[in-house]
Amino acid sequence: MILAFATGVAVVYQGSEFLQTSGREAKRILIFENGVVDRLVPTDDLIGHANTGMFGLLPAYLRTLGSSVSHYKGIITPSVLAETDVFIVTNPQQDWTSEELAAVWTWVENGGGLLVLGDHTDLLGIQKSLNRLLAPAGIHYNFDSAYPIRRNWRFCLSHFVHPALPSSLDFRNAQVGIGASLSVSEPATPLIVGKYGFSDNGNYENEKGAYLGNYKFSVNERLGNVILSAAAAYGAGRVLAFGDTSTFQNLALPWSFNGLVSRSILWLESGTDRENRLAGWVPLTISGFLFLFGAVILARPVIAPFIGISLSLPIILLMKVLQPSPVFLDVKNETGEATRFAFIQSGNLATFASEHGSGRGIGGLMSTAIRAGYVPLVVDSIPTSAQGNALVLIGLKQTLTAEESNRIRAFASNGGHVIIFASKSDEESISDILSAVYLDIRPVPLGFASERLIDAEKKDMPLFADAWLIAQQENVVIPEDLKFAVVASFNDAPVAVASIVGNGYVSIIADSAFPFDQNIEYVFAGDAANIQLLKKIFEIGKVQQ
Repeated sequence: MILAFATGVAVVYQGSEFLQTSGREAKRILIFENGVVDRLVPTDDLIGHANTGMFGLLPAYLRTLGSSVSHYKGIITPSVLAETDVFIVTNPQQDWTSEELAAVWTWVENGGGLLVLGDHTDLLGIQKSLNRLLAPAGIHYNFDSAYPIRRNWRFCLSHFVHPALPSSLDFRNAQVGIGASLSVSEPATPLIVGKYGFSDNGNYENEKGAYLGNYKFSVNERLGNVILSAAAAYGAGRVLAFGDTSTFQNLALPWSFNGLVSRSILWLESGTDRENRLAGWVPLTISGFLFLFGAVILARPVIAPFIGISLSLPIILLMKVLQPSPVFLDVKNETGEATRFAFIQSGNLATFASEHGSGRGIGGLMSTAIRAGYVPLVVDSIPTSAQGNALVLIGLKQTLTAEESNRIRAFASNGGHVIIFASKSDEESISDILSAVYLDIRPVPLGFASERLIDAEKKDMPLFADAWLIAQQENVVIPEDLKFAVVASFNDAPVAVASIVGNGYVSIIADSAFPFDQNIEYVFAGDAANIQLLKKIFEIGKVQQ
């Protein structure tokens, strides 16, 4: 009974994944630029993860919430904030005047939402500015670096129940890097905690190393439960602070936006602390109900199920209220065109890593989707909103179910572009999709293949990693109106093909390793030919039928 109760609560608390903006009041977000704010985005000329910018994509993601986004650099006055719902301050180097601080906190007190992003060890002299700004909220940036016991905070994070957070938070959708730890006092409370990490004290003598410490734990440093993010209510307004900016950067947003970032912004936009106060009662209420369940089971086992059902309903409804909804699909970009999403399928189907720059990372795939005009999002389910969007599947650890196959085919038929990277070993997993476009992945290994390895003058030809021959099925009647095009080949052997399915497209690339960072884009460089092929594949879906 208790297990069923907990499962039901968890399912409801997860909330909807994609919604429409119809009926939602447009909110106004102002990004402050008196600080270290890099607005570059990946382009054909900017290749390599370190060269493709930090915060340039944040406005595009924020607009998917139906919000308007503008930028400001200058003195903060009440009039600057008057038409703003959320004010974002990143790595400020501002020497705040008392008038500016008064303007900010009067605005917050009257219902504004303040988001502050900082970094480790007083990087570029930001610590004084951060701490002066956040003093009324009881949030303080420490002169340190919060280091995880395992790389990328893998299985090292914990978090509190809060409407600004997704119900499930881990290293993948948090995308936390190395930033400062925070200290909190009233009215602030911790949100995200590095349960298995330590506070590495900074060193002002290490000027060339950004004042970082020795990367090792010392007995005078905090071990465990270092605060990485904090929240506070201030009057009718709200405050969120992150000790690290990574969560909001270009190549982290595809992972972090559809949970942590979107919910944080929606919570800040709401302008009331009602949900925050309610959230504080959730753990206590659940604990009380579970205690009551145990008492009832011991005293009157027969009526325990009926008591459990009746008591679970208020909790389920409460948690449903607390859970804001993330991404909205019917929005326009800054040029007035419909936003195109590239949904990258994750969950139990994915074979790629969440760390871009690693061999099996997909940072290059995401950057190339951006170059092609898409907003990439890593998702666990197959979206139903298809028109103009792309759905990317990379290798498969298990066979698609009939329902999954139907949803993928429907995605293409309804105007979307399904892009599948699959080698021969994946053929059975996607057999339904291959049958829909009358294709087979043949047992003809092309492997590590490129015509440029044979002819140096063909330097613009792509280099495949684990390529196989793909061809039309034999001994079947292929519809005469089926349109089939070879997108890439090796010595006239097709490796990537595209077909029209209904009002959309299905592209099959018979190389499941092709989109990994080791083949597309690295930290400081990339394979230009492979990037251009990937971009060409994405752009197929932008062709109107």
